[in-house]
Amino acid sequence: MQPISKLTVVAGVWMALTMAHPIEATTIVNPGGGQSLLGRGVNSETGELAENCIVGTVEPVNNTKITINYKSSQSVYQLLNESQGKVSGEVDLWLASGSATAEFHSRMSENELTSSHVFKINYTGPDLRLEQRSLSELGESTLAGTVASRTQTCGDEFIQHLQLGSHVYLTAQMIFSSTDEYDHYSEKMEGRILFFSDESEVSETFQSLTENGIYTIAAYSEVDLPAPITDVLGGSGNMHCRTNNMKQCIDSFNQVLSYLLDAQQYGVWLSSVEQLPVIYARTSGYQQSGHFDMDVQTPNDNKDTLPLLRYLLDGLIDNLEKRNVIEAFKNVTGDEQLFYHGQLLKADSNIELLEGAIESCRIEATVEVCQSAIDALTGNLQRLETAVN
Repeated sequence: MQPISKLTVVAGVWMALTMAHPIEATTIVNPGGGQSLLGRGVNSETGELAENCIVGTVEPVNNTKITINYKSSQSVYQLLNESQGKVSGEVDLWLASGSATAEFHSRMSENELTSSHVFKINYTGPDLRLEQRSLSELGESTLAGTVASRTQTCGDEFIQHLQLGSHVYLTAQMIFSSTDEYDHYSEKMEGRILFFSDESEVSETFQSLTENGIYTIAAYSEVDLPAPITDVLGGSGNMHCRTNNMKQCIDSFNQVLSYLLDAQQYGVWLSSVEQLPVIYARTSGYQQSGHFDMDVQTPNDNKDTLPLLRYLLDGLIDNLEKRNVIEAFKNVTGDEQLFYHGQLLKADSNIELLEGAIESCRIEATVEVCQSAIDALTGNLQRLETAVN
């Protein structure tokens, strides 16, 4: 079996098998690959791709649409719950996802150092469904083997549905180096939207409250951004400005927003993409979708590991959010570059350690392994400073 690179498997694989509503499907966000994923097996516990044990006819459903959502002051967990949801109202789906989902959403979250506002432009393209299904030759051949060997070859679910499309998160943030500055700003500027038409809308009060902060605009997507967006943002996905000189950031933000809302620009880009990216894939259980001969093993009950996994994710998110702050200040400071460079190295080390611990806990999914991963972090995580003392 092959692991999906940077796969985000958002499934309630940690749920007890005795639940009243057992899990029957997994959602794989930004799985990579293309339409050939249809029919591939998936191990819903580890997120590994298995073989193609199901074949069928690909039937597209053209229900394309564009929607725009505005969100402000949302924590990572709120963003995750909104984008991934829950199973039976009990367990957050992203708890089983490893670190990729948390890393992505931490870039646009509200936290004790960052005020954040987000426009989400959602393009939902055609969805592809595998219908008139039957077992492939390989799938047929597994019927003579054991349940364990069949599960090893075919996984416990298969990919039945691919959603094509593109999501872009256009973000404006006010980033501070201390919680005191953030709290003071939040108290005085409660409800202040961080989008500006031009510099004349930037008040003296705003500049006074943010004189030590960084105004950041960014565009994020689960897939590659169109070149006109990255070109406006100087070749990357973000831009940082001091609040006494915000013109470049404001103008760039408005250029990107205009591009995204223009049917003759972003709309043309979407229609000209030879093959739209797969933004998520959905799986089905073999027997739940009528393949009754495919008796496979279901994931173990790993519910007891959830609190330990959440503890590790809390630590990871804290380090990711502080890293974003450190990186913003490193991009606009002069004499303090060396300090922030050192803090970035510490953050990267912490993140690597925490990601390793999360992956061990997620894949092995036993209390003993998760606790051992947590114990191994003791004394190895470094304290991060976001302000020069």
